[in-house]
Amino acid sequence: MSILCLLLVIASPASVTALTYQGTTQIKGTVLDPNEAVIYGAQITFRDKGRTTRAHSNERGVFEIDLPPGIHEVEIAVPGFKRLVVTNLEVIIGMTEELKFHLEPQLPTFCPPITGGQDERIEKVHSPLSERIKPRKIQ
Repeated sequence: MSILCLLLVIASPASVTALTYQGTTQIKGTVLDPNEAVIYGAQITFRDKGRTTRAHSNERGVFEIDLPPGIHEVEIAVPGFKRLVVTNLEVIIGMTEELKFHLEPQLPTFCPPITGGQDERIEKVHSPLSERIKPRKIQ
């Protein structure tokens, strides 16, 4: 009976090939800043032929995700850092390489100072103390 089962598997290589291509590979990676410090809470998005898969980096900056083989686009986003996009990342069955992604800090945007005029976000408050003190004329 076992010889018959072995012959059936050998006789149908298409079914074995289909099972191989439907498998996934576990991808491990680390998200770091330029000084090699880990980045917690980064959202890592993998895109492949209309499929989107997401992961988040943990407190050690590490993420793990299962992906099908093929060519993927990777996008990494986290507040305070520039968004990173990597195209043409090839995932193959049995891939064991750990990926490392380095993000650049996002510089704060400049806020122009408030000049002249009345701004409704600023409330002027008069205290009784400031009204009682009168400036003196210095001679």
